[in-house]
Amino acid sequence: MKKIKTKVILILFCVFIGYATIDYGIQKMILLPSFLELEQDLTIKNTRRVIQAIDREIYHLDAFCHDWAAWDESYRYAASWSEDYIKNNLPESTLYSNNLNYICIVNKDRKVLWSRAVDLSTKKWVSINDLPGDRFPESHPLVSYELDGKPLSEVSVKGIFMTHSGPMLISSRPILNNDNEGPIHGSIIMGRFFNEDVIQKIKEQTRTDFRIYSTSPGLFPSSLQHIPLKITETSPYFIQERGSSVLQAYTTLTDIQRRLSLLVEVNNTREISEKGMSTIRYAFLLKIGFSIILVVILLILQQTVFKRVDNFINYIQTIQQTGDLSKRIEVTHKDEIGILTREFNSLLEQLYKKTVKSKEFEEELQNSEQKLRTIIENAPGIIFIVDLKGEVILFEGRGITVFGVQPSQVTGQSIFKLFHDYPKIIHDIRKALTGETFITESQIRNLIFETTFIPYKNSNGELIGTIGISTDNTEKKRSLEVLRENEAQFRSIVENSHDGIILIGADYKFLYVNDEFCRITSRSHDELIGEDFRVVLDDESVDLVADRYRRRQQGESVPAKYEFNILRKTGEKRRVEFSGNVIRDSHGKIKTIGQLLDITRNREVEEEKSRLKTKLQQAQKMEAIGTLAGGIAHDFNNILSAILGYSQLALLNSQGNDKVQKYIQQLTASSERAKSLVQQILAFSRQTKAEKIPVDIGSIFKEVLKLIRPIIPSTIEITHNVVSNLGAVLADQTQIHQVLMNLCVNASQAMEAEGGKLSVELSQVDLTADDVINYNDIEPGKYLGLTVQDTGVGMDEETMSHIFEPYFTTKKVTEGTGMGLALVHGIVTDCGGDIKVSSKPGVGTTFVVLFPVIEKEIPEMESSILDLPTGNEQVLFVDDEKFLVDIGIEMLNDLGYKVEGRTSSYDALEAFRANPNKYDIVITDMTMPEMAGDKLAMEIKKIRSDIPIIICSGFSKVMTQEKAQRIGVKSFLNKPITMEEMAYTIRKELDEKK
Repeated sequence: MKKIKTKVILILFCVFIGYATIDYGIQKMILLPSFLELEQDLTIKNTRRVIQAIDREIYHLDAFCHDWAAWDESYRYAASWSEDYIKNNLPESTLYSNNLNYICIVNKDRKVLWSRAVDLSTKKWVSINDLPGDRFPESHPLVSYELDGKPLSEVSVKGIFMTHSGPMLISSRPILNNDNEGPIHGSIIMGRFFNEDVIQKIKEQTRTDFRIYSTSPGLFPSSLQHIPLKITETSPYFIQERGSSVLQAYTTLTDIQRRLSLLVEVNNTREISEKGMSTIRYAFLLKIGFSIILVVILLILQQTVFKRVDNFINYIQTIQQTGDLSKRIEVTHKDEIGILTREFNSLLEQLYKKTVKSKEFEEELQNSEQKLRTIIENAPGIIFIVDLKGEVILFEGRGITVFGVQPSQVTGQSIFKLFHDYPKIIHDIRKALTGETFITESQIRNLIFETTFIPYKNSNGELIGTIGISTDNTEKKRSLEVLRENEAQFRSIVENSHDGIILIGADYKFLYVNDEFCRITSRSHDELIGEDFRVVLDDESVDLVADRYRRRQQGESVPAKYEFNILRKTGEKRRVEFSGNVIRDSHGKIKTIGQLLDITRNREVEEEKSRLKTKLQQAQKMEAIGTLAGGIAHDFNNILSAILGYSQLALLNSQGNDKVQKYIQQLTASSERAKSLVQQILAFSRQTKAEKIPVDIGSIFKEVLKLIRPIIPSTIEITHNVVSNLGAVLADQTQIHQVLMNLCVNASQAMEAEGGKLSVELSQVDLTADDVINYNDIEPGKYLGLTVQDTGVGMDEETMSHIFEPYFTTKKVTEGTGMGLALVHGIVTDCGGDIKVSSKPGVGTTFVVLFPVIEKEIPEMESSILDLPTGNEQVLFVDDEKFLVDIGIEMLNDLGYKVEGRTSSYDALEAFRANPNKYDIVITDMTMPEMAGDKLAMEIKKIRSDIPIIICSGFSKVMTQEKAQRIGVKSFLNKPITMEEMAYTIRKELDEKK
């Protein structure tokens, strides 16, 4: 009855629930897509309304622009500009009152007659860089109209124009008369930024929520970049869901050049589908409610009738299952079911009395049997009993499942036959049947069993067999094997690790160290195990490591990683990175396990990187000095040109006045020294190439002595044994000057504190093949030996090993660059010589420099400008500095030449082009603002290839003597130019032409 009732209730409930679910699914599958289609149609319709509203804005702007373009006053203004038109028609308020950001009037030549752009929110004039401010190019889309036979009144360019300030709605109309007739006198362009104000206005008109995105690179959101790819001519709208309540429609807008410019996003609420889904859900819930009401009715019926019948049936079934006749059914009604219940209770009372006594006995017997059965059947292994003949009396326990048999299949069988394939088991059983008690281990089907045998005796104590209790120890055995393998692997990993691994007890002593830690500390395992770990630390690391160790042991929070120094057995220090952690052993004792990585090499590399970074910064400073030197040299050489030029002119015109000539000669000599100083600066900054000529070191030292004597303290005594004409050295005079200056200044700085003596000696040295062994890369022969000795603080061996390295210095950061001796070493080596140094702290330092002597005479310097070569040819002299042109004209006039001066390279080129045969030679400056000297020379050569040209330069990175010759210029002079250089170079060029 219970099953029938339950089935009926479940079937009825399931039928109604199934009906409600199917109806819900059908409505959702049929009606909901219709709702979605309606929503998509509405979304596309709203999107079209937005596009139409944008088109209306463009149309209204175009109509307004047409009103201005087809107006006689505008027509006349475009043809003939008039201030009155601007004053009367285009005041500042015109843009504000018409809500325009931009108005531009262009004449028929595309020249901008009037243009204004304003930010309407701030009412400030702005600049739109994307629109020309002076003249529109011929191909500009705003002034390029497509007539195609259309009436002029319908000709316009309108649409969207993209600017850096944002998209602009724009219209461009040709300027016509009031009758919309031409000819076209120009264009009127009006624009309004497509900004939030315009967007808000369209939103209010269309009552639609939409957004505009610019597709320009850098402005287009990356999350939307895939959408324009899905919009085509055949499918101009793309729709996607945003959550469950909004549909988003997308379409694109092109600019006036038909390029993709804007992406329009229109958001529409999904009211239709939401209301439809609500209706479907309400209907579904109504059907579910009806099903629940039906179930409730059935439950009420159950409580009144079915439950009483169920209770009676359950009671009868309970008695059948338990045999308990002591229970009675409660009678609460006097109906038919109540009468049946009372009669059944009476029957039970009689049965109960007859069975009480027999049941008590059976219960005791069953309890005893059940306990024994429970113990045997639930034994974790196997319990078996074998009689003296070998027959199995009992074979029970959960372990028998591994054999795949039931106890009844084994009972009565011979155990010797069952295990005939296992000799060891047969042997153990025969041994057990002798009455012996023992424990043994056997393997059956890859399983390992541990068996305990005990004698089996009867009530008289006679042996009648053996009892065996077997336990499956397979997992235990395998776990032990795995544990041993893991231990071996762990030991192998630790022993072969590239990091040092240690285990330290609470008493600060090593419990374990691996081979790598022994290598780091250069100690053996025997020397470390049981030793206090602080024995391997240097003095500065002991306190740090001990403190971290103590705090970690006490449970405090300390850094997991830190660095300290290991003191090797050899005394060498190694820098290590330590990672530590606290562990507890099986007895709860605290220990520390640590991992150490030798980072000594890493630190050395980092220090090397830091040193190289410092060198790079110093090199960048030197490069900056070089750049500055080049700029100074150009201007300073121009100034020196004036000083030296006027000095030489004054010397020529002061004959007869010896006193004045003496003064002027001193002025000229000072100018020459200034010229040499500029060359030294350029050479130091690598802006000029050293020019090697035979030089006399003795003469150069005399100049150096004059320079350094004023700057060396009076507490330093200078003595020298330096004479001239000991032999010529092939070198750059400026570089030799630098060598002498560096060595003497370094020596004086070493004696600044206490004073002392600076000694300089120059002598001839003959080196044999045996002698040159003590030097670097020099050949036997004659040398000039320069010895510079001081009695200063001296140097140790370590310092001497680095003094010739670039950027190495013993001075403070603000007192030296570390380039002096490196520069000296480079110059001496470049000359084919060598340099040696000897020094002791507190005694002083001696530098010995060897220069190879050459078999050439030292050229004599010209001492007079009174006998210079002259001429009467026509000279074109070009320089952008007027005072240099004036000096050049005067100098060349004094030499007899006819001179025409120009301060503009373009003027000079035009003058030469007008009369190329007028000039015999051209002298031009290199660095000029309009056209450089080399460009001017090439242009002149194109007109007349045989004309001699001399290029002069105060300083130039791009022009050298070699580059000048490649463009057909044979002579290249560096400023300041002496009268002698100018006279001889001009004469040489003119005479070679002849």
